[in-house]
Amino acid sequence: MGMRTLYQPKCFQPELVQICGKATGAAGTTFTSKVAPGIASVVDGTSGVITVTLEDKWDTLMFASAQVIDANSPDDWEVVLTAEDVAGAKTLTFTAFKGGAATSLSTDEKLMLNILVRNTARAR
Repeated sequence: MGMRTLYQPKCFQPELVQICGKATGAAGTTFTSKVAPGIASVVDGTSGVITVTLEDKWDTLMFASAQVIDANSPDDWEVVLTAEDVAGAKTLTFTAFKGGAATSLSTDEKLMLNILVRNTARAR
């Protein structure tokens, strides 16, 4: 599990950790300008498949969302979470769609990530 100094928000779920990040599109390779403690890499595969690898393993994924910043066509993008394995491979897989078609992000576009994980399986 994550071994860092973490600040706990007030909530009903124990041991929640929020990981937020921003990465610049790379058109089929590893995203650049990753700004996110807790995220090891963001890789743009083929046809808009984006794999986010976390630095640590976590017990449970509670929430994940992603958005694209695109000044030219901001209302055309949708990003969908398609798979996750935060307890094993430390990965989340998203697919980005532009105008309904799976599309890789160009270097002009930015990916914003918001991930909420639980650090323990202990009931309280």
